[in-house]
Parts: sequence; structure tokens; C-alpha cells
Amino acid sequence: MKCEKCGSDINEMSKSCINCGFNPQGSGNEIYAGFGKRLIAAIVDSLIIFVPSIIIFFVLVFVLQAALFVTFFGGNMEGAHAVETLGNIIASVLSSGIFIIQTLYFAVFESSGKQATPGKRVAGIKVTDLQGGRLSFSKALIRNLGKIASSVMFIGYIMIAFTKQQQGLHDIIAGTLVVNAE
Repeated sequence: MKCEKCGSDINEMSKSCINCGFNPQGSGNEIYAGFGKRLIAAIVDSLIIFVPSIIIFFVLVFVLQAALFVTFFGGNMEGAHAVETLGNIIASVLSSGIFIIQTLYFAVFESSGKQATPGKRVAGIKVTDLQGGRLSFSKALIRNLGKIASSVMFIGYIMIAFTKQQQGLHDIIAGTLVVNAE
């Protein structure tokens, strides 16, 4: 079946044009998720990931500060240096851990049967490949690692508002779309 707007093929799964997003059975609205819905999803997902991370961070900082206080004012300068070094190591491990957890969080949820993180489900959107199908884990991982490039001056995210299929740089890199869920 061909699209009446642009002449491209209609995707059998989504019943929408794979090129322009036109849905001949719907109201004619685009199927692509706009910047606003994607922003809502990002906020919800950030809360899910970062609230527990911040709690863990502050508990660790409190414990390390208490240990530093006790060793420093107890006159144990070597112990104070050890606690400071331990704090730097923990901060590095925690930062790396948050990056890994965040990347896996998105890749696992976006390659799942729901094709969406909890935030995307709240916003009513999902991630697909260019044909409207489910992402493999590797494609979802590439998409989420591509967000590093999208984050440079946020240009990769700003692109969403200006590209035909409302793709960010990370979507273009991975060959994915973010669409309105049925």
C-alpha cells in the first residue's frame, strides 16, 4: 500500500507511512512523538534514575565526612588522607555506575516488548526501528550511547524539533524513531 501524501510504502505494523508518518486510517496526524512528549518522558525517567542515586550519594558523603572529621580531629593525618582518597575513589565508581545503570536502563526497556521506558509509557510514546519494529538490545544500546553525541551543546536534542521524522542525532545514528504508542 502506498502513502497518499508522499507515495512511500505504508508500514503494515503501524499502518502509517514509514517516510512521512501519515496514517490514512487516522486523523492525518503525524505518528512521530514530538519534543514535548519526549521531554515529559525524559523528566520521569530522570527522576526514576537520579533520585535513588542522589540519596546514595548523600549517604556516602555523610559517612565519609563523619570519618574524615573523626580521623582529622583525632590527629590522624594519614587516616584523613586515606579517607579523602577513598572518597575520590567512591565518587569515581559512583559516577561510572550511574552512567552504566542509566545506559542499561534505557537499552533494556526500549528493547523490551513494551518498547518504552516507564517515562515513555507515561508520555504515551515508544521507540521503534525505521520500519516500526521492536529494537534489538544492541540497537537500543547504540541509540543510548549516541546520546553522548546528542548532549554536545544539546544540538542532537534540538534537532528533534526540526527533522522530518522528529529524530534526535542519537535516533539518526541508531536508525530509530520515537512514535506515539497506540
